[in-house]
Amino acid sequence: KDNWSDPLLLNPMEQKNLVLLEKILKQIVIFGSFLIVLVPIVVIPYSYFPYIIQKTNILKVLIQIVFLAYLPLALWKSDYRPKKTFILWAVMAFAGVMLLTTFTSQSVYRSWWGNWERSFGTFAYFHYFAWFIALAGVFKKPRDWFKILNFSLIVSLLISVYSLAQRL
Repeated sequence: KDNWSDPLLLNPMEQKNLVLLEKILKQIVIFGSFLIVLVPIVVIPYSYFPYIIQKTNILKVLIQIVFLAYLPLALWKSDYRPKKTFILWAVMAFAGVMLLTTFTSQSVYRSWWGNWERSFGTFAYFHYFAWFIALAGVFKKPRDWFKILNFSLIVSLLISVYSLAQRL
């Protein structure tokens, strides 16, 4: 048996370090998820598509960071693995269908990457799938979900105010 799978084989200092590492990784997932929700506020005005390209690139990088922080948690402790629910199976089926249709399409390249204007290829969808898995693994209580959903509503309100200000 390795030391990661059985904390009883670890000395007290190693146990403290593992608990600290677990807390840090969990906080990265939570904080990173809130940053992901903030991405729609980002506007880089002097770019080719100021409302799309940079946002999707920032979003993908943040999701990669969140998922890479989540992965050791899921591998180390089964508590962080998402429960096998209907929603999980439906999202996994959607990802599987996306992958299948990508490789059976006329242009695998365009299906995988999408286009600059929309950035909605299978590559982007797999990022959203990875974020979904990380959220489902770490956000276990309804209170956690309400926090991020309420934060999403606040961000949506800010975007609405920004759009109305542009109109005025």
